[in-house]
Amino acid sequence: MLMRTAAMQTLAWVTAGMLVIPRPPCPTCAPAASTAGARKGVWVSIESPLTPFDNANQGVLLLVHTYWMHGAAAMSVEGRAEGTVNGERRTVPLTFQDRGDGVYALAKSWPDQGRWALVITARSRGQQASALVRLSADGKVAGVQVTPERAVADAEVAAALQ
Repeated sequence: MLMRTAAMQTLAWVTAGMLVIPRPPCPTCAPAASTAGARKGVWVSIESPLTPFDNANQGVLLLVHTYWMHGAAAMSVEGRAEGTVNGERRTVPLTFQDRGDGVYALAKSWPDQGRWALVITARSRGQQASALVRLSADGKVAGVQVTPERAVADAEVAAALQ
């Protein structure tokens, strides 16, 4: 009788359009033993090239998208341009324009001369994800490497500048 009542209740929910399918559990909220190898909550992705049909993208090199678990989320984003100009290593801090909903625009603020790579880090709730963005000789995005749960290593930056 109990099983029949539950089946009838489920049918009533489906009929009324109220069936809610539960989401999988949050991997960072579950006990550590059951989440071996599960990803932590922060993720960052780089968007480039940008649509030329949006006037807000004038002068913007790339967009940074930040995510916490199941969706876009605003968080702390910082970065630096690392380069070599005439054989000398240079570092230029990056400034991001907050576009809302976990989207940050980056305009070029480093010199045209030399070879450059960008290191971008997003942080939230004690976790982080970083991206190493390799730039081509003409200043366009040539490749992106995301490193969840850690900062980009100096050796990775040095390799990107060669």
